[in-house]
Amino acid sequence: MPMFCYVKLGKQFFLYLACMVVASWYGIKTWSSYNPFLLLFFGMGALIIAWHLIFLAYFKVLKKPIFTANKVYILDRYKNTRYDWADIEEVIAADTSLCIKLYRPEQYIARVKNPLFRLLKWIRLKLFNKKPNYWIDLRIIDIEKGGRDKFLKSLNECSI
Repeated sequence: MPMFCYVKLGKQFFLYLACMVVASWYGIKTWSSYNPFLLLFFGMGALIIAWHLIFLAYFKVLKKPIFTANKVYILDRYKNTRYDWADIEEVIAADTSLCIKLYRPEQYIARVKNPLFRLLKWIRLKLFNKKPNYWIDLRIIDIEKGGRDKFLKSLNECSI
């Protein structure tokens, strides 16, 4: 049976919102002194944070699932990455995330959208011969209070 989870606008969302307000306020405050480096720094920071806020609000308003698991794959829509169960060696549940270890992680390095993270995963694999781990953030997934065990049990049933 497929498992769908929706986004939760929790601590992370409000932290992003507070950071965007502070960055915007400081950018407006320094506008009068016209320091282009500070304006660029805080402007880019506000844009990046605004992107995350818009992305999370998009999933919340349209009620689209941000996490899907079934017998074939796990789909993390926040990072837009699909992990096939046939490629997954192990899934480890931490307090705030799921760590996914893969048999052949080099196939998934090209799927990482952020070029810096892609480079770091490639360096870890090629230079240090360590398999990179992939993470799914559970803080943005709406799991009921006390429902974490039920969520992990449902995820385990999908993997079998």
